[in-house]
Amino acid sequence: VRELLFLSAQTGFEFKDEDLNVVVTRSLSLLNSELLAARVEVVRGLAPGLPAVRMDARKMEQVLLNLFINAIQAMPPCGTLSVRTRSGCLGEDLQLNGRVASQFRSGDRLVVAEVQDSGPGVPREHLARVFDPFFTTKPVGEGTGLGLSIVKKIMDLHQGALEIRNVPEGGAVVTLAFRTPGASP
Repeated sequence: VRELLFLSAQTGFEFKDEDLNVVVTRSLSLLNSELLAARVEVVRGLAPGLPAVRMDARKMEQVLLNLFINAIQAMPPCGTLSVRTRSGCLGEDLQLNGRVASQFRSGDRLVVAEVQDSGPGVPREHLARVFDPFFTTKPVGEGTGLGLSIVKKIMDLHQGALEIRNVPEGGAVVTLAFRTPGASP
């Protein structure tokens, strides 16, 4: 019920300039026991000195926790969860493709996080629907189909971009992109 209420409300956000690397690190530490139980190797590639991002850190933890939990559940035991951050100016020192790039203008200063798993990836026919409320690929009784729709809602309220795609080596990667404070919307 709480998740359904969140989908229909935009209240309770406290935006501040935050360090995305700190939020990523804190989110990973909250799931440490689940990562250990699933024997998931975590590979961190957190770029030092990222510009601040205007965000609600607690809501962004919710985004990351949902993504990490989905990744853990998608992988067999002993899988690999990779989390990378980077920043730059779009089209200059930062290259993005697809839906994420289309939401920004060339030259926009962005901070990007990527969450990648070593699971089987998302079936191609489901990629366009994964952010729809109540859509799930999990068996009946194992998922509500609200996790990724909530992730999308939070990213939209942060005026950020979100994309999921399969990678050739196997698994899926979710890209989150944010304008830095002072960048034009």
